Amino acid sequence: MSLSDRVPGFKTGGETSRREWMLRGAALLVVAAVITATLIFQRGLDLADPSSFIEASGYIGVLLLTFFASSSIVLPLPGVLGVFVAGGLLNPLLVSLVGGIGFALGEVTGYLIGFSGRGAMEKVRFYATVTEWVRRRGWLVVIVASVIPNPFFDIVGIAAGGLRMPLWRFLLFTGIGKTIKSLAFAYGGHYGLAWVLSFMR
Repeated sequence: MSLSDRVPGFKTGGETSRREWMLRGAALLVVAAVITATLIFQRGLDLADPSSFIEASGYIGVLLLTFFASSSIVLPLPGVLGVFVAGGLLNPLLVSLVGGIGFALGEVTGYLIGFSGRGAMEKVRFYATVTEWVRRRGWLVVIVASVIPNPFFDIVGIAAGGLRMPLWRFLLFTGIGKTIKSLAFAYGGHYGLAWVLSFMR
């Protein structure tokens, strides 16, 4: 039995309806648009000095930075570094909440990739294992994976999208985990940024 056979309501091959294909196509278009916007945003951002961007844009800048950092999938953007710096410049609690929202919204790109069709990913053993974890204990896996700083959360998002986890649940669980992670970095910046800057000087 393949992995897709265990996903309720998922159709493959000739069984896929026109509506299903339209939804998949729309999901891929959204992902392409977000990745394009991320490239544009990245070109206009000084990655070595996110503090100047945050000082100029405030909480909106934190939201944009965390959103694009999460949605970039493989493109390097200083998401947690931005939260750390913002915690030293702004209210760390508000930075944590805004950062959690931005990170969660950005992770929707991985979810949409999974929703649009898993394809060759099903042949990767690690992906099949993660998908099984999400299928059995979806909320717990999403929260824990989003709390721990790691480059593999996109795999969890793709699995959640492929399993058709309701989007609102994915956003809720991801937001909880990302907010917890943002709290740690924001308060770390709040209490440690001045020391880091003095050390660098």
